[in-house]
Amino acid sequence: MKLLNFGRNHGALVLRAYLPIMKTIVVPIDFSATSGSALRLGVYLAELLQLQLRALHVTDLALSGAHSLMTPEQRRKEKELKENLEEFIHRHLTLVEDGNPPLSHPEVNTTLLTGAAARQIINLSEKENTVLIIMGGVGKGADKYAPGAYGSVARSVAARVAS
Repeated sequence: MKLLNFGRNHGALVLRAYLPIMKTIVVPIDFSATSGSALRLGVYLAELLQLQLRALHVTDLALSGAHSLMTPEQRRKEKELKENLEEFIHRHLTLVEDGNPPLSHPEVNTTLLTGAAARQIINLSEKENTVLIIMGGVGKGADKYAPGAYGSVARSVAARVAS
């Protein structure tokens, strides 16, 4: 995947050229306000461009994909994370901002992954034929960065996509 630098006048044409083969918008969610804003933008663009939308949360908890190998505690944590992700999506998509009604939206598919966030975001985006990754510039660590600076995950994703 390459980072698309949409020039001022050519962005829409370049994006349309990728749409026949790219089908998904991926929105990483870290439960921060910036990821809520990214989700709302992702929903708007998915509906406008008729693309699939995938909300992704990456955790460093040791959750196994093989449910038979998971402990009861791991199953409980995975269930709790899934519920939190669904509730976050619902809350941000029914939010009324500036007097505007809540968003009507396409189905939002959800995925929980374990591991290094930037790597998992890139890996999923390659498997999903992703046209866009929309994420907040900073998430939970917003208080650590000066205004206009990107957090470590956003910086890592942008650097890996651009290479």
